Amino acid sequence: MGSYLPCAIRGSVKVVGMSNAPVPWPIGERGDEQELVVYRGLLRALTSEEDSEAIATAWGLTAAKVNAWRQALGMVTFEERKRRLDAKLRPGRKKQGG
Repeated sequence: MGSYLPCAIRGSVKVVGMSNAPVPWPIGERGDEQELVVYRGLLRALTSEEDSEAIATAWGLTAAKVNAWRQALGMVTFEERKRRLDAKLRPGRKKQGG
């Protein structure tokens, strides 16, 4: 602990602990904020097609946090991929509520 790691979301962060999740992971601190360090295996998971809930469960996160990090990394969420595919398969269909 006390070393620095590169986080794909927050830049260089100081390691202040380890998570208690099924996949123990370094907790990084930058300013007053402490969160998991997004690098190596977690970064690979976030940029994969893996389900958000599965990633959240393994790393002790919420699906909302996984989706937020995916968006920050420029990834398209499952919901957006589904919407795009639906629009492609049914080009004449109008959006609900609009």
